[in-house]
Formats: sequence, C-alpha cells, structure tokens
Amino acid sequence: MAQLVVTVDKLNKRTAIPVTLSDKSSNDSVVEKGFRFEGFPFVNTATNGKKWYKDREGFFYWAGGLMEEATTVLPHFQPAANSYFAESPILTNWNARLKQVPADWKRAGGQGVKVAVLDTGIFKDHEDIKTGITLYQDFTAVKDEIDYSGHGTHVAGIIGARSNAINGLIGVAPKCELIILKVLGDEKDIADPDNFNNIIDALDVAVSSGADIVNMSFSLQTNRDNPTQEWKDSLEALKNKIAALSAMNILLIAAAGDKADLKEGRLFFPASEKGVLSVAAINEGYLDRHNDVSASLNIVGPFVNYFSTYIPPKFYEALPGCSMCTAFLSGIVALCISVRKMNGATSTSRAELLNLLNSCSIQPASFDYRNSDEFYFNLLNITS
Repeated sequence: MAQLVVTVDKLNKRTAIPVTLSDKSSNDSVVEKGFRFEGFPFVNTATNGKKWYKDREGFFYWAGGLMEEATTVLPHFQPAANSYFAESPILTNWNARLKQVPADWKRAGGQGVKVAVLDTGIFKDHEDIKTGITLYQDFTAVKDEIDYSGHGTHVAGIIGARSNAINGLIGVAPKCELIILKVLGDEKDIADPDNFNNIIDALDVAVSSGADIVNMSFSLQTNRDNPTQEWKDSLEALKNKIAALSAMNILLIAAAGDKADLKEGRLFFPASEKGVLSVAAINEGYLDRHNDVSASLNIVGPFVNYFSTYIPPKFYEALPGCSMCTAFLSGIVALCISVRKMNGATSTSRAELLNLLNSCSIQPASFDYRNSDEFYFNLLNITS
C-alpha cells in the first residue's frame, strides 16, 4: 500500500484499466493536482506494461500522473478499537468488484432508485448505512426499530452500503435509497399469521413510498400440515397483495431457497409466486442439477460468504445463503434501473429486466467454481 499524490493538472479516475490511455470508456471522473489517496500498484500488459494504481474503492489511476509519498498507512486509516471499522480494516467495494455488469450500470450506482428491504430491521446508526436510509418503519408488535438478529442489517448493506472513503463496506448500489421495513423479529419466522399481516402492511408502505424494488430475503414452505383457517386466510391475503404489486410493475425479488431445497425441486414462497423474481443460491455440488429445479426459478447465484454490515459488537460479518444472494441481485437490479431512468425510462417490466440481466450473466457451462472472483460476482441461469 502506497500513499500517492496526483502530480499532473488532471488525472482520469477509471473503473477499469483501459487498453490504451486514449480510451475514455472506463472514465468515472477526474481528480486534480494535489489529490491524495492510498493505492496498490498494478502492471497491465494490455497497456504495454504501463503501471497503474488501484485505490481502496476499486478505481484505477495511471502511475504516470502520480508520485508515491510513502509506503505506510496513514494514521486516519487505522480503525480505533471501538470503531465501526474494527472488524473491517480494509474497504470492501462490491460495486467495483462486479464482473460482467456494464460500466455505466456501476457508475450509476443505483442513483434515483428506491429499494424497500423487508426484513428484521437494521442497525440504523451504522456508519456505512445511515446516510442511505430514507425511511425506517417497524411493523412488528414490539415496534422498537432494533435489528436483533443482524439479518436485515447484513442484507441492506449488501444492497446499498455507502462509501465513507476509509474502511468498511460499499454495497452493490451505493447510491440507491433504502426503505427499511421491519416485518420480522429476531426469530425470522414468517410462518406466523401476524408476520403475514406485517408483510402486507409493509408492502403498502413500499408502494406509497415509491419503491422501485422490494427485496424479500426470506422464504416459507406453504404445504404445512393442518394449517389453521387464520393461517390460510392470512397467506391468501398476502398472495393477493403480491399479485397486485406485480401487476403494478413493482419488481419483487425473493429468496427461493438454498442447496438442499433446490435438490428436492422445492421453491419456497414468496419466490414461488407468479411475477416474483426468484433467486436461488447454489455451490459446486449442485451446478449439474440446476435445470431440475422448478421452472419458476429465474436466477441462480453463488452460495458463498458475503461480507457486509452487521449489528454491534461485530459491525461486520461474512454470511452465506440465499438471503445474501438475493440482496446481491437486488443491488444489481437497482444499478440497471438507475441507468434506464437516466435514459428516460419511466418503468422497467420484469421481462425487460430479465433480458437486460441476461446480458451480464454467465451460463453454467462456462462457470468456473474454482475461480473465486467469478464465483462471487456473476449471475447464473437467468430464465424467463
């Protein structure tokens, strides 16, 4: 790690190393003489061996416009023992590390897009999240706005954690607006009819708040033994609400289930509902069986550890599962919609979205499980 200073009047800040210096396609912005940052050196053969530096946010700078001032980390990059960054001394930038996703999507960052996160709430004072929250409402009986499990905080961070330019996390869509709607308590059990009603009420607020995307990183088996009439009525009401939102062209994204569930051909609610974008998480052992899963399944992604924000005292955690894979996709969808809005689109249908996502996916035949970068940052098996 080197401390660097810009020595030319203006220097391009790029999202990727270009083939030639005159290639402007990867330009993100311009930094001026005297600008300082920390970076790692890179030598790229595509640019005739020219040296580049990559900063903590994942941007690249041509070394010809820089001078190394020091090789030690500045004191302000050292996290204090009790700070939010104690568990994350190095910045993780999901947006910058995306593969396949178009550069203009990444640059848009989800700006102008509202993502409603229905989950266990959020640790709203987290330094990486708090400036991105535009609404926080608790629908549970307790109504204390506390995330007891950390699940909601983790999911929200993957989608839209902000850059604080030092340490911690930058989400997939760091410029999106987060609408946090707490519908579950610490047990995360949505099978309670009260939780069904919480979700219905939260979906109404998502609509009235102008949400473009609704992330539901939870799932439920609906073929339970001896359900009560209250349970059946509440579930039917929730299904009707989901159908109504789908008809309004609000993008609903839900967790379909993990490895064992998919092996048995099970697709859980609400991902099983028509109009919901269903996301599954798999690992190497299930790649050859993904086509046997229900035809309702739209996207398959990696069952791996996703680093994200968390509740105190950890503040950061790496967790695996379909919930995290679903949040990752919601972030990518926010990037896509952001660009479409900038280009004048007033809405994006589910079919349009799937076609666009297909352009930045890979098919299982070309999927290299051993390549950890590819495994983390690509999408698989997009179907209509």
